[in-house]
Amino acid sequence: MPVNRRFTLARRPVGMPVEADFALISQDTPPLAEGEFLVRNHYASLDPAMRGWMDDKPSYMPPIALGAPISASVLGVVAQSANPDFPVGTWAAGFGGIEEYTLHRRGAGRRIDPEALPSITNYLSVTGGVGPTAYFALLDMGKPKAGETVLV
Repeated sequence: MPVNRRFTLARRPVGMPVEADFALISQDTPPLAEGEFLVRNHYASLDPAMRGWMDDKPSYMPPIALGAPISASVLGVVAQSANPDFPVGTWAAGFGGIEEYTLHRRGAGRRIDPEALPSITNYLSVTGGVGPTAYFALLDMGKPKAGETVLV
């Protein structure tokens, strides 16, 4: 079993997060259960929403628990698999942590094609969570009209 290095929330930040708010820990990855697969992360998205998840306040996402990995959208290559839909060597994206390996359970994660976009990191931006959020927020909620100025 590979060793997983992950950044965890050591304490709740006050204002701008500082190094002491986080801890880097190492843990053995657990054995896979049927339907699970382990992804060796190559990229993680650092999004503004992550700061809100570090607070112990109600939100659209539960707060990150103290001692838990810092939640993030991640993508990488399947390193171990007990899921025929995600064979070893497949690129996958999903929700995990700022960690070397993310364990995905059945129904989590999605296969991605590294050749389908100009950069594989587009799966974390333009076609990930933040790109469509900004697009639909602007068009469906903001409803800009000709002659208006939009500042992003």
